Amino acid sequence: MAPNNGRALARRLAAHTEARLVDSWSEGPDVALLRPNSEVDSVALHSIREPAEVAIARLPPQQGAAACVSALGYVELPEGNGQDRRRARLTVAVTCCSATSILRFADGTVIGSDEAEGLLVDVLRSWAGLARCSCSPVGT
Repeated sequence: MAPNNGRALARRLAAHTEARLVDSWSEGPDVALLRPNSEVDSVALHSIREPAEVAIARLPPQQGAAACVSALGYVELPEGNGQDRRRARLTVAVTCCSATSILRFADGTVIGSDEAEGLLVDVLRSWAGLARCSCSPVGT
């Protein structure tokens, strides 16, 4: 899988998961695994317990083309004074070479990024068997 294909796949999986959960504001984290040669719309969401990083790390290892988790929480806004917390859902999708995130606030505001990183990305990649990148370098 070329890196750009990985980014596109992560974006599609994150958008698909987010769309399925758009009105869900009271459930725990959900995790999804996209198997190789499967379509994004065939992915099943499975509820897990919080915190997501711990729950995913305890799941049996898998082999996938992409993985995704969506979890509810609160976000403190950077311009806030420590008192301005807003309800939000973070959805993160990974491939071996890309990680995409979507942050949706309860008021409908959405912030997306193709530069997701951190413990959650690492745990998702490890669980889905994506820790070692199989992408060809660009130009080969």
